[in-house]
Amino acid sequence: MRHSPLRRAVFPLLLALLSACWPQPLPHVLKIGLAAPFEGRYRYVGYDAIYAARLAVKEINQAGGVNGWHIELVAYDDRGNAAFARSVARDLLTDPDIVAVVGHFRQESTEAAAPLYIAAGMPLLSVGAWLTPTAGVWQLTPSPARFNEVLHLAGEPEMRGNPYAQAPVDSAEQVRHGQKLPVGGPPLAASDFAAVGGAAISGTLVLTPYPYPADVPGTSAWREAYRAMGLYTPQPGQASLAAYEAIYVLAAAIRATPPHVTPSRDSIAQAMAHVERQGLLGRIRWDARGVWETAPLYLYRWSPEREASRPLLQEKFTATPLRSGAHERTSLLAKPKPHPPLAPAPPG
Repeated sequence: MRHSPLRRAVFPLLLALLSACWPQPLPHVLKIGLAAPFEGRYRYVGYDAIYAARLAVKEINQAGGVNGWHIELVAYDDRGNAAFARSVARDLLTDPDIVAVVGHFRQESTEAAAPLYIAAGMPLLSVGAWLTPTAGVWQLTPSPARFNEVLHLAGEPEMRGNPYAQAPVDSAEQVRHGQKLPVGGPPLAASDFAAVGGAAISGTLVLTPYPYPADVPGTSAWREAYRAMGLYTPQPGQASLAAYEAIYVLAAAIRATPPHVTPSRDSIAQAMAHVERQGLLGRIRWDARGVWETAPLYLYRWSPEREASRPLLQEKFTATPLRSGAHERTSLLAKPKPHPPLAPAPPG
């Protein structure tokens, strides 16, 4: 039976219309875990981190993803608590699509969760804690020895113990009762240190690898993009740039996976040792132990000035690595700079 020309023309058109109605294939997805405190005393840390991490994921996916893979962020609340952190680690490990974890942003929780990731072969990009260097863990933190090297150049007394393990509220109480603190580590740049310590913390120095974004040149557009992530997004805080850069570092490790290989926990762990990134926190690269030992360090001084009943961090001194021949040495650049008010903690 012969078909009319009209019938022959209509059939391809119907086929095209039906094809347009079929669902398009979804992009391949890799998941990155984010573990941080989103409730409790340290919730401001988690809020600093999650908006920044989401911004990095959004930018990466809008640019086409990584080697054809889109990134999905899976965030878990560990309350800044060791027991919760171990539970969160177990949850993250049970999802086979999660290929790496960024966390836990506090010493106690990171120490508690790290052994579980190590035992399971899950790459951990540690932020806000110092761990004994171990295979499978990359630390976006310089060592305590690096802190003391910089303090020596600044003419300040050395820190005792782990600079990431200081408790902001306990330290503020000590200051209120007349005890003078030596230079504090990253936790003492937190808003709750100011809220509890009040005017008594005036003059306290804080050394940290995590600057407030407003103190980093060239971040104006980034801060606008960060605030645009949500209607009530607060100003980016101390953990924001570290979380943002951590996602990009892991994306670089995914990109280093050979095209014919599906990115996995093993392939990312193999690639991480060779990853380098020039970003908003400077050049990120690992030493043989998996430590970001050449991180710039920022020395802040709590000021007696107040706004919203909180002292401000007003003076900034930056320690930057300088190359001298085949070696690197650290120079302290003393350049006071006004600092904007600290953002209040998100409502509970």
